Amino acid sequence: MIEKLVRVLTWTIFGLGFVLVVLVALLASLTGRPLFAQPASGVRSKVKVTLPTATAELYIETKLTKTTGLVREFDTPDVEAGKRYEYQLQAVWKPNEETTITRTRTVKFSGGEEVVLDFTKDDGTDEIVVKLKPLTADAIADIITEAAICSDSRMAISASQAGAKRVIALQADATKAKALRDEIRKTDADGAIDVLPTTPAEYKDYAEASLVLLYLGEERNTALKAKLLTDLQPAARLVSYKYVMADWKPKTTKKAVNSLGEEHTISTWAVTPEEKAKAGKK
Repeated sequence: MIEKLVRVLTWTIFGLGFVLVVLVALLASLTGRPLFAQPASGVRSKVKVTLPTATAELYIETKLTKTTGLVREFDTPDVEAGKRYEYQLQAVWKPNEETTITRTRTVKFSGGEEVVLDFTKDDGTDEIVVKLKPLTADAIADIITEAAICSDSRMAISASQAGAKRVIALQADATKAKALRDEIRKTDADGAIDVLPTTPAEYKDYAEASLVLLYLGEERNTALKAKLLTDLQPAARLVSYKYVMADWKPKTTKKAVNSLGEEHTISTWAVTPEEKAKAGKK
């Protein structure tokens, strides 16, 4: 009786183990990713990754790696030679204290092949999150002159009060757009400012603007540069608080200190036919 019971338990455990092995193997074949290390007879692929900054965080399949430096090298676990594999890698870094950039890449390779990945190249798919500090009243006073396209309600109100013929505030977030409209209604600028539910990148009527005020962060300023140069008319001006644009030298740069003692710069550009033609060739 004892022998029979032991025999039944042995076959039951073995059978369960067999089912688990079959299921794991099936999942691995469906995903193309090894769910556990292959036998010692497998091969390894070398992975070489170049990062935008030495302090960037690197994630492989959502898991944070511990290495640092501009160039990082890894070996995969043992994999099957010639079999196709796919991994997702993400680089996350902060070019400044207010901006976080996430760059995602997917690599496909055969077991044993060397993988080389360059995260320094921007393909336009980055996720950019900018958390800007609110502008102080004196900082706003430094950059307000006439009509503007902006997303800060106080900047829009100040532009209107300074004599702008038309002010457009862009705010894609519905909750923030409502708060902006409510704030405008409390001032003498009510009726003179349009709040549009869109982002700077999606706005289509820059050709009507004579002045564009920017407080977006350098990465977003730079991403918007080509559209601004294409849409704005010659002689239109741009004024940016704190941040510049890559490859477009400002016409003027003014240094100032706000009421909190924080130093910043205010940069200005003028759209010229030459700059528009240069942008059109890219």
